[in-house]
Amino acid sequence: YVISSTLGFVILIGLLDIFYINPFGISSWWYKGLLFIICMLASVFIFGGLVVGIWHLWGRNATREECEDDRMRMLQDNETAAHKDQSSQQNLASSTNTYYGSRPDFKEIFGSVSEKWGCVDAGVIVCGPPPLQSSVATE
Repeated sequence: YVISSTLGFVILIGLLDIFYINPFGISSWWYKGLLFIICMLASVFIFGGLVVGIWHLWGRNATREECEDDRMRMLQDNETAAHKDQSSQQNLASSTNTYYGSRPDFKEIFGSVSEKWGCVDAGVIVCGPPPLQSSVATE
């Protein structure tokens, strides 16, 4: 922005000197100062504005491309996650036992699930009386 504004200022002063000040023999210092200030403002707004506009368009296009990439990645991740979710549900359903009449051994169940999935922490949602919740939370 600064470089383009400075170059634009130098170009405008040069053009003004070649095509206006010298041909018409302008020698008044206050008038040259006014033209100087006008060239400064014009260079900032025209040349600097051009850079800011191009920068804005480039950023908007880059953001659009990132959004499209994110959408494609999410679609691929959703397909992969759905496939993994189905296979993990089948594995989990085949690896668990249903217990009737007594409380299951949570330490054994969580340990086998953790070992099967690579020594990870197993998260559990518990619904039941407070003693059951506390024993599951302890394990």
